[in-house]
Amino acid sequence: MWRVIRGRRRAPGRLVAAIVLAGGSILLPTSAGSSEDTRSTHALERSFTVAFYGDSLTRGSMGHVEERIAAERPGWRVINRAFSGTAICDWFDQMRADAGLEPDLVVLQFSGNSFTECMAGVVVDSLALLAKYRTDAAWAAGFWTARGADVVFVGNPRDVAEPALTVPHPLDDVYRTVVQAATGPGVSFTDAPERALTVIDPADPTRAVFAREMPCRPSEIGMAACEDGQITVRSPDRRHFCPVVDPDRYPCSVYSAGSLRFGVALADAAIQHGRAG
Repeated sequence: MWRVIRGRRRAPGRLVAAIVLAGGSILLPTSAGSSEDTRSTHALERSFTVAFYGDSLTRGSMGHVEERIAAERPGWRVINRAFSGTAICDWFDQMRADAGLEPDLVVLQFSGNSFTECMAGVVVDSLALLAKYRTDAAWAAGFWTARGADVVFVGNPRDVAEPALTVPHPLDDVYRTVVQAATGPGVSFTDAPERALTVIDPADPTRAVFAREMPCRPSEIGMAACEDGQITVRSPDRRHFCPVVDPDRYPCSVYSAGSLRFGVALADAAIQHGRAG
């Protein structure tokens, strides 16, 4: 038996009423604490608790994260805190509240959103944004390690582009800097989830590229989405994972091979860290 504590459907803190993400409108409330909160909790003697905080990439993949952990670590408790369009600072109040849940491991995945109140005035893809994320990531790392939890920062896949060259996401270096500056071994970085969305560049076998399509997994053979041995893993916006234009629905309304790959790698990163700890 395992337990999942799901994050709010509503976004944390005071967020703008609406944001536009990847060309789609995502409606958000002005405050948290809605009666529409949904939480799925099963009784379990506490053994190991892992908390995931993230944006739309984590939100769209959490079903696969939970399934993987349930299969590989059935005694673990999973806390799901993810909402589209959020930044690290949107979760500060929720993190303070979650401290009482005493997570052993905290996984943070944020890809650089700048839509919400705590990011007001910070321009997307700017040096100021990187500086803000560095400050906020350091705060989160310090907050959790001071409470005995380990912290793992997650690298983010770059947009699929033409050509789709393997260039690290700018925030990857930000998170690595925070890890290097942290005292003790409790803060780390993994790029495994983003690399789960790459294939070998046919023009250069030493380099991986972020692809729109990837070879089908054995479990995907026979699916309508698997054509000529290939399956779509990125959204039409080339950023997300749902293969159809469906920005407001989670999980994706159709099978999402990208969400599976990212979610399994995200769960495995937590499992590997938990085993090491």
